Amino acid sequence: MDFDGVLADSLTPFSTAFLDSCRDEGITVLQTRNDFLALFDGNLYEELERRGISPDQQEAILRRLAERLSGILPNVPLFPHAPTLLRTLSDLSTLYIVTSNRSDIVASLLEREGLREAVREVWGADREPRKVRKIQSLRQRHADGAAYYVGDTAGDIRDARTAGAISIAVTWGWHDAERLRAARPAYLFERPEALLAFFRNMSSL
Repeated sequence: MDFDGVLADSLTPFSTAFLDSCRDEGITVLQTRNDFLALFDGNLYEELERRGISPDQQEAILRRLAERLSGILPNVPLFPHAPTLLRTLSDLSTLYIVTSNRSDIVASLLEREGLREAVREVWGADREPRKVRKIQSLRQRHADGAAYYVGDTAGDIRDARTAGAISIAVTWGWHDAERLRAARPAYLFERPEALLAFFRNMSSL
């Protein structure tokens, strides 16, 4: 499961910090929230490279971003549905968070809300920057069962499919339903209650 946009209401602080970090590095091709959101239509690093941003510039941007987020994200609220979602899914399955955020920031947010025990592990960008590789590693660890990935961007859905996981899109996060449908998720849910009902039904089969 993803974190930002699925569990945490972090679009505004995350996008602001990212665009500010780009400006600090003299990057002018990314200036608006729409520019930011477009980076998540595919793999973030590949999308940055397509816009002419070199690996060295990417590293500098992400370093500045990490510094900003370490001061901002500990205060970002979780969505009201997040506690029920995490506790219920942890009862039904082995739950991991696979995110582009930092593992320690996500873990501290979960700890703050009394939810850390609901998640087996947090796999952030510090552990491995590419979600495809993280999902593949977890699939190998649990090779005897089906793997689902819940995300809120078109890039999440494409990464999940590439990694061999069953992709689930949710529309309350960073990308809207139209953008998510274009990525062809296996399932799409517009309400957390529908997502929970799906997993309850799956666990009863």
